[in-house]
Amino acid sequence: MRTVPGTLDRWFDLHARGTDVGTEVRAGVTTFMVMAYIIFANPIVLGYIGVPGLDGKGLPFAPTLTMTCLTAGVMSIAMGLATNYPLALAPGMGLNAVVAFELVRPGQQQQQHDLHRERGRRDRGRAPLASVIPALYMMSAARELAWDEMEDSIPAFVTMLVMPFTWSITNGIGAGFVTHVAIRVLNGRARQVHRMLYLAAGAFVVYFLLPLRERRLT
Repeated sequence: MRTVPGTLDRWFDLHARGTDVGTEVRAGVTTFMVMAYIIFANPIVLGYIGVPGLDGKGLPFAPTLTMTCLTAGVMSIAMGLATNYPLALAPGMGLNAVVAFELVRPGQQQQQHDLHRERGRRDRGRAPLASVIPALYMMSAARELAWDEMEDSIPAFVTMLVMPFTWSITNGIGAGFVTHVAIRVLNGRARQVHRMLYLAAGAFVVYFLLPLRERRLT
C-alpha cells in the first residue's frame, strides 16, 4: 500500500534532490509565513485604505482578499506540478500599486507618486542600514552555493545582491528569473528552459521596463 509521503517522494523526485517530505513541508510553512503579509497588504493597497481622498473608493476588501489567496494558491500549485520547482507565487508589492493607480484609478497615479516620493525622501536616512543587515545575512549563504553549476549559482547570487539593495523581494526574485533564463539561452540550452520560466522571465522584464516608460512619458 502506497503512503502519501512515498507518493509525493516519487512524484516530485525528492530523494534524488537530496530532500524529503518533512523538509519540504517545513520549507513550505516557512515560505508561507514570510509571504502571508500579502493576504492583507494586497486588498489594503487595491482598496486605497488609509489613502486621503480615496479611502473606500477602491476594490472591496473581502473579495480582494479572497482572490489574493485563490490566485496565490492556484499559481503555486501549478508551479509545483508543471515545473517541479519549489517556488511560491503571489501578487507582489509594487505590482499591486501599478494595478491600483494604472488600472483601477489611473487619474490618481501622479498624486500618489508624489506622495510616495516625499515619503522616500524622509525614509532615505534609515534605508541603508535596513538593507545592509539583510545583505550580510544573505551574502553569508553565498559560500554554500554550488559554483561549479553556474546556471543555478549565478542567478541565486544575483537574487542575493538585488533583493536587499533595492529593498524589494520582487526585484530580487525577478532578477534571478531573468538571469537564469538568459544564461541557459546563451549557453545554447534554450530548449531545456520550461515555457513557464520563459513566461515568468518575460513578465519580470516588462515589470522592470515599466518605470523607464513612465519616466519617458513624464
